[in-house]
Amino acid sequence: MLGMNLALAGVVIIGGSMILAVVALLSTRRMVKMQLSDGHNDIAGFIFATVAVVYAVVLGFLVITVWQRFADAENAVTSEAASLVAVFRDTQTFPQPYRDEAQAALRNYATVVPASEWPTHGTLRPHTTPDPLNAVWNVVRAIKPATPEAESDLDQAKEHLSTLELMRHQTHLASEGTVPGIFWGLLIAGGVVTVGFTCFFHLENVRVHAIMIAILAGGIAGLLFGVLALDRPFTGAIHISDYPFQHALQQFVALNDGSTMP
Repeated sequence: MLGMNLALAGVVIIGGSMILAVVALLSTRRMVKMQLSDGHNDIAGFIFATVAVVYAVVLGFLVITVWQRFADAENAVTSEAASLVAVFRDTQTFPQPYRDEAQAALRNYATVVPASEWPTHGTLRPHTTPDPLNAVWNVVRAIKPATPEAESDLDQAKEHLSTLELMRHQTHLASEGTVPGIFWGLLIAGGVVTVGFTCFFHLENVRVHAIMIAILAGGIAGLLFGVLALDRPFTGAIHISDYPFQHALQQFVALNDGSTMP
């Protein structure tokens, strides 16, 4: 359903931009023809090239920046899920009942975080529920190792748990930056100006001119739509998958199935 809604929105935005560009061309064509003089297209072409280059640089930089932020958020999620599996592995050395308590808390973490926390990423809200890692930390701190080997295993578990805590906050902070609203205004205005300049050219073949301006408008609208879809990695139209956490949950089962510990 989400894919269909996204595709529909893309068709409306891109197709609508192409239609509006052609309508603008047909509306201004007669006026431009009346003002036509020698060198008209050369002058319009020089101005258009300057505007188009500036806009292309700004738009290209924005596309790369937004995609990089989305990729960074994906990498943060993958690292967090991998750290989660490492911590689960450490719990296999815990004595009972601490082992079961820690593993239950980690399963809860892998379920709650994508379902309840990701939808709030990008916003700053007061916490109304305990941190899901609190239960794991409580278990780790309650264990009293009886041997040097057990103490070493516990220290390793604490180190991995600290890494998971770090990855958790990196994931959250990776989604904080978004394109400012005022910048969206500049981007849309720049796109309108860039496409609008093409209306001041004059081609004898109006069909070819219309196709060219429609392609330009559709390309700009498509890039802006892509930026909009990727701008919020956890809550946007295109958002990060919870597959790494689902993989972690499956890995928990595989780790315990292969465990020989009591």
